[in-house]
Amino acid sequence: MDMQEYLVMKRTGHWWVTLEGARRGPYVSRQVAIDSAIHSAKLDFKAGNAARVSLDEPEDGVPVVFETGT
Repeated sequence: MDMQEYLVMKRTGHWWVTLEGARRGPYVSRQVAIDSAIHSAKLDFKAGNAARVSLDEPEDGVPVVFETGT
């Protein structure tokens, strides 16, 4: 089972979600970007792919905020 890796990040004053180098957004807030990434991760899981959503936090590294089963 492949693992899809979503990364939520803030760049140029906006929130974005990246997956395999492709960037989606901008989103109006951090929480909206996280919610969008989690929604996509759940759809990936239904399609047979495990998925993880991480948050790019300069002070905390890259904590995982959501992960489907593997």
